[in-house]
This record gives sequence, structure tokens and C-alpha cells, in this order.
Amino acid sequence: MGLIRKTASLTTLGAVKYTSRREAQTKAALQEAKLTKAQHRTLDAQAKLAETQRGALEAEQREQAAEGQPWYRQPTIGDAIRAAKQK
Repeated sequence: MGLIRKTASLTTLGAVKYTSRREAQTKAALQEAKLTKAQHRTLDAQAKLAETQRGALEAEQREQAAEGQPWYRQPTIGDAIRAAKQK
């Protein structure tokens, strides 16, 4: 069947499709899977970016809150660890 289909496709200059319906469905499913995977990657990247931006904003807020306090009242790494564990 494949040889007949290929011959018909060549002689009609592509008017008769060489690929079968099942092959076309498989190709469509693969394309859809690739698109879905790309969308998941984009969403993951956006989530990571949002988390990074939120962390940077929190760090900046902590630094601003610590300004003007004596050195012994400055936040420490332990404070950051405790805050992260509470979330």
C-alpha cells in the first residue's frame, strides 16, 4: 500500500497525500505533546522568576528595615533560615 500511495503522490504532484491518516494523527499528537511540554517549561521558568523576584524584594525590605539599627540588632543568617523554615 505504501508503494502505491507514494507512486500516486509523485504522479499527481502531491495531490494524493503520501502519509496515511494514522501517520497524520501520530504527527499531530507529537506536535501537541511538544507544544504542551514547551508551555510547561515556560510556566516553570515564570514561577522560578517570580520566586526569585519575591526573594529579592524580601531581602531588600529586610535591608531597609535594618538601616539605622546598631550592629548587634542587624539580621543574621540564622534569622533568614528561621524565616524560611516558617514558610
